Amino acid sequence: MRPAGLPFLAMGLVQGLTRDGFDFTRNAISQLALDEAGWIQTVSS
Repeated sequence: MRPAGLPFLAMGLVQGLTRDGFDFTRNAISQLALDEAGWIQTVSS
């Protein structure tokens, strides 16, 4: 059984690396849910 937070972190890492303007030092992973592709982060949590 895997931890529940692992998919959230994995998807957040992938999305953060592929989205223009996202900076891990300035933005929280949860902020990925705010733009037009935010449904991806919402589904993964």
